[in-house]
Amino acid sequence: MKFTEQLNHRLILTAGIMVLASFSTVVSAVESKLRVSTKFTQQCKTLGITKEQFKALPKRRVKANSPLFVKKLTRAQEYMGDEKFTEALEILIPMQEKYKDKPYALAQVYQITSYIYAAKSEYKKSVDLLIKSIKLKQLPYRAEQTMLLRVAQLYSALEDYKNMLKYTLEWLKHAVNPDSSSYETLASAYIQNQQLNKAICPLYLSLKTWYPEEQRKEKAYLAKVQKAKEENQPPPPPREAKHPKKAWYTLLFSMHYRLKDLDGAVNVMKAGLHHYPTDKNLWTQLGAVYAQKEDYKNATAIMDLAYRQNLLTKDSEYRYTASNYTYVNVPYRAAIIMEDGLRKGIIANEMKNWRATAGYWQQAQEGLNSAKAYDKAGALGDTGKYYINEGDVYAQMEKWNSAIKAYRSALNKDKLKNNEEGRALLNMGIAYFNIGDYSNAIKTLRKATKFKKQKRSAKQWMTYAQAKKNSSS
Repeated sequence: MKFTEQLNHRLILTAGIMVLASFSTVVSAVESKLRVSTKFTQQCKTLGITKEQFKALPKRRVKANSPLFVKKLTRAQEYMGDEKFTEALEILIPMQEKYKDKPYALAQVYQITSYIYAAKSEYKKSVDLLIKSIKLKQLPYRAEQTMLLRVAQLYSALEDYKNMLKYTLEWLKHAVNPDSSSYETLASAYIQNQQLNKAICPLYLSLKTWYPEEQRKEKAYLAKVQKAKEENQPPPPPREAKHPKKAWYTLLFSMHYRLKDLDGAVNVMKAGLHHYPTDKNLWTQLGAVYAQKEDYKNATAIMDLAYRQNLLTKDSEYRYTASNYTYVNVPYRAAIIMEDGLRKGIIANEMKNWRATAGYWQQAQEGLNSAKAYDKAGALGDTGKYYINEGDVYAQMEKWNSAIKAYRSALNKDKLKNNEEGRALLNMGIAYFNIGDYSNAIKTLRKATKFKKQKRSAKQWMTYAQAKKNSSS
């Protein structure tokens, strides 16, 4: 590789390293800093309420139930536990009428009956009963919160995404310090309702709340380790390093891309790679966004980093990575990647791919490699024109015998256009001239005079060859 090629390639890789400098490829168990920051996520605010706010809500008095009611409800729950749903419903359905004037009891009946219908996959009946229970405003807030979330989930199962979103938002009004899965539920509701813009903040908040959750889990685990050590007990099983869900990153990326926030899409994908450094799709998507931003240096570096990790496995991925290097004037690296793909069988062993490889080598001024690649293209092609290119490369290197052999291969393969055949004969004649074989030079050049574009040059070279032959005889 020439010095300028080495320098350019080093600069491109340096650019890639700078792009990835915001995260390490060795991921720690807990990442304390949220790395996703875009113009859309900067305005996101947490939802729900604090524990103190929840405690301040008006209290709902727990009312006493009659012994008979408790007995019947307990029996129905036992049947439900044994999956004897028919028997449970035979008890509960009459109770709806019997306790219609006792809202606290009725709310409990509706709740339990709903769970039975859900277990029977009768989701419409289940959700209707839960809503009736909620509307009675009798059960404690914690129970009501559980039911609101369940309603949202049931509507999701029913593919009624409008109501799914409605009850998810209703649930979040009194949710205490919503966790990452809570925000994920809201994001899913927005996505199902095709409100993609509104899904950005819940996904971002899923990530934001995940980090402290993970820190707490890590802290609790370390406490267990320390306690076991102090008590001379075996340590707890090793805790696997956890990561935010990959889908959070891919969805956030997709939304920023749709909204044409390419800088935001880059930030999201870089954050995702921090946790998933061997995920090919994240690398290729990041490279594609850089290319769309016309930042070809970083696009090339990203794809090369994926290539160096052996993440690229497709013909198109190798060829795309190679072509990126031509945008930043490093054809040597393009040729290396093409030949590597061809050698591994990832790039198809076809004429067009060897022709491209030969062109990259030629741009890099690597004549011998270029000639060898043109030879392979010529062998695979229907026409001999790439043998002519091979001969021209050898001629530029003044390897005249190799050039003659290549031109002969071109003429023997046939299917050359008039201009191509004339060019092969002219250049072959000149090659004979340069090795001092004036008889073959004259013979070949005479054939070249039959072609209009080469006629004048061929006659001139014939004159030189004849003069040389005469002077040497």
